[in-house]
Amino acid sequence: YDEQNWERLLNALQTSRESIPVINRAQLIDDAFNLAKAGIIKTTLALRTTEFLDVETEYMPWQSALNNLDYFYLMFDRSEVYGHMQAYIRKQVTPLFEYFTELTDWQGVPDNHTEQYNQVNALRVACSIGLKNCTDLVTSWFEEWMNN
Repeated sequence: YDEQNWERLLNALQTSRESIPVINRAQLIDDAFNLAKAGIIKTTLALRTTEFLDVETEYMPWQSALNNLDYFYLMFDRSEVYGHMQAYIRKQVTPLFEYFTELTDWQGVPDNHTEQYNQVNALRVACSIGLKNCTDLVTSWFEEWMNN
């Protein structure tokens, strides 16, 4: 895609993401990160494909983003950028964590398999970036387990 088409796609992801089928939302993220790794587009453009995740609850876009962001976590670890990246991921994953809090109150699992997988993503990422609600939750689970 040329830059103008990327801007249109990014705008659609931000303003009307559901007009793009879920598998294509995931593919756009994956394509952008692979093109950035190959030096064809700027890394900042690839990162912008994740900006809509704060309103995304579907598994495939989240999984695509997390798979690709792992590469950047490795690249930015122990750099001045790492803290900013953690803050960005926290901002993006907090609504997903809250979505599953409302959906299941962390007392069960969703009926849909992809939602189950994404519930695991929400928990894993939220706790790994230190989201207090997540760390409090898993601490209470651990304490409950230890007391039983």
